[in-house]
Amino acid sequence: RGPSDSGERGDDNRTNKQRSAAKNWWENRLAEVEKQQKDVKTVSNIFDGVNAYLQGYNEDASSLQIKELINMNGGRISAFFTSKKHITHIVCRNLSESAQDRILKSPGKLFVVDVKWVLDSCKAKKRLSEANYNRLKLQKK
Repeated sequence: RGPSDSGERGDDNRTNKQRSAAKNWWENRLAEVEKQQKDVKTVSNIFDGVNAYLQGYNEDASSLQIKELINMNGGRISAFFTSKKHITHIVCRNLSESAQDRILKSPGKLFVVDVKWVLDSCKAKKRLSEANYNRLKLQKK
């Protein structure tokens, strides 16, 4: 039996179509997130240059509130943790030990901060030092 008889070529076509569909979905989703962030009214630029990824549950404020605060104050939100090349901050309450290890071992600079950094910076109307809110430092034993 040749490839056309066994259906192998059909499987390859289906796989390519699936990859193409997934790529299109991903690109459309990123464009949608980008548009949503541009529609937010900016009240300050204290988070200018911040591209944050929100991780996990938070008791101080909802994820939606934190996203809005970052956007309204000149920052950006990444819906997906793609790489340290794009993300400048992870805003979280807790971070697993394996996630900490990956972050510490990977190249580049990435701030891992408590959500209070966002809240306190907004309250102070200036970007506060991340050092006082560092979740990596706080979790090390």
